[in-house]
Amino acid sequence: MLKKIDDLGRIVIPKEYRDRLNLQPNNDVVISYKDNALIIKKHNYSINYEEFIRTLLIIKKGMEYKNYFITKENITSLDDLLDKYINNQFKNIDKY
Repeated sequence: MLKKIDDLGRIVIPKEYRDRLNLQPNNDVVISYKDNALIIKKHNYSINYEEFIRTLLIIKKGMEYKNYFITKENITSLDDLLDKYINNQFKNIDKY
């Protein structure tokens, strides 16, 4: 099916496809790009329990990144380390 894109970059999803996906006005959709094609899917609000549990564990127990253990308590010191690293990287650059 050939469709035109309007000046604002919009296209109309044909009614037949909206009906198949049970898309209603103001529903959220997920748009992705793969293999030179746009993919439009109805947004699924279900919970990804594996991701949810992983997030809870990271919040509760912290996580390790490049031999540095990150927790809620030490995130401030990580921020300080990042500032020191950035300052060290740019200290030899001439200012114009």
